[in-house]
Amino acid sequence: MNGFEKNFSVCYHDLKNNMYVKEAKIIDFLQETAVFHSEYAGFEINRFIEENKGWMVTDWDIRINTPLKWNDTLRVHTYPIIFKGILAKRGFYAYNAGGDVVLTAASRWAFTDLIKRRPTKIWKEMETAYGYFEPSPFETEYLQPYEDTEGLEYLGSFSHTVTRRDTDTNDHVNNVSYFEWAADNFPDDIYNNMNAKHIMVKYKKECTLGAKVTIKTYRKNNETVTYIYNEEDILINRIYVLWE
Repeated sequence: MNGFEKNFSVCYHDLKNNMYVKEAKIIDFLQETAVFHSEYAGFEINRFIEENKGWMVTDWDIRINTPLKWNDTLRVHTYPIIFKGILAKRGFYAYNAGGDVVLTAASRWAFTDLIKRRPTKIWKEMETAYGYFEPSPFETEYLQPYEDTEGLEYLGSFSHTVTRRDTDTNDHVNNVSYFEWAADNFPDDIYNNMNAKHIMVKYKKECTLGAKVTIKTYRKNNETVTYIYNEEDILINRIYVLWE
């Protein structure tokens, strides 16, 4: 088998009140599979910590065929698409117990020097350790439909100070936390009654423990766009969701 696979079960605490899985949890499943793939390939978390290096996701493009519900089992398969310089692309297929594809995803990652806070060249041995390259599940340039707010309905905003529960091992905001913030701002008629069909997330700048952020959400029909800004009013994250 090329790449790596990991199995998950949808637990009660993963659910929204419509009894389907929280969209943030989908990102969590994919992220966890990528982390375990690194472990399987011989690049343990402790080595990254010791050498002050790590993978930082820059983009998600997730296409969901079937929403997940309580007690569903999920088999997530991931594999490398390409390594080039400082960037890598990774693909995902997720299957239900019957073997049907419930979602596909493409992602883009930067190999990063955690001391200098900038991308660095991918280690040579990584080019074969993760498996052989395969095509992306779908064509994507990671370009979200709305680059600005023109023509979008403003839904509101709130401010938040980054707490420990938002962060991961290096006191930086975990990839999943950004979507959890966005979810707090989604309108009830969408979040409670609909499920995501297409999710795109762009991570533009890092965010750390104690930082203050502002989350602003806009809507057009059954689409939402969330912009997250830091204290300097610089955009650090943008999240697009198509709901159905």
